[in-house]
Amino acid sequence: MGVRKKPENIRKNIEKTLTDQLKAKGVNNDLYADMVQDYLVLWDLKEKLKADVKDNGLRCHYETATGSVERDNPSAKQIPVVNREMRALLRDLGLTIEDINGGGGYLDL
Repeated sequence: MGVRKKPENIRKNIEKTLTDQLKAKGVNNDLYADMVQDYLVLWDLKEKLKADVKDNGLRCHYETATGSVERDNPSAKQIPVVNREMRALLRDLGLTIEDINGGGGYLDL
């Protein structure tokens, strides 16, 4: 098993990969730069959701007035939602996974 990269390095790599791909397409303006930042916000959120599932599991225990209950961890349900939004942003940016992977960058979808 390979060495896992630090999240901050992965994030920088993703930002560079997206920016490089846009530049290669001749798109270099504030609107697209802002959309890349939106993508990174979603990536940060996804990482936090994954960490919550790792720390707390797929089910969480909650204390209520009537006692302890176990429920699905809402973070587990949000990960696919965030991933869909990330893919939608890539489409809005005019990028495909093939473009990004072909660019030699790292992208965690």
